[in-house]
Amino acid sequence: MGVGKWKKSERKNVQAIFKKLGGRYKRIRKRPKGKCSAELYICKKADLQELENLENHGMIDLFYAGESHVSSQGYVPYGWQFPGEEMAVYVKKAIKQTFSE
Repeated sequence: MGVGKWKKSERKNVQAIFKKLGGRYKRIRKRPKGKCSAELYICKKADLQELENLENHGMIDLFYAGESHVSSQGYVPYGWQFPGEEMAVYVKKAIKQTFSE
């Protein structure tokens, strides 16, 4: 009975220490492994702007669609993050099961 109370208060003390140090307990972002190409990003952004301009002029109907799928990597990591600290889980392509209506 006393052991359970000790563990609970111990956890609160650790959390209080991390909070005083400026830490936040939050979801750790998933990021692709490797660097993104700046040129490719600029090119894709320009293409999207062109499509949006065509829609604004009534030349096309633009629809944004999402994908529904189940990933084989279903976990969502959480952890303590401190100011100025960049945390990420680097992922690689995994098998996905896609659903369509």
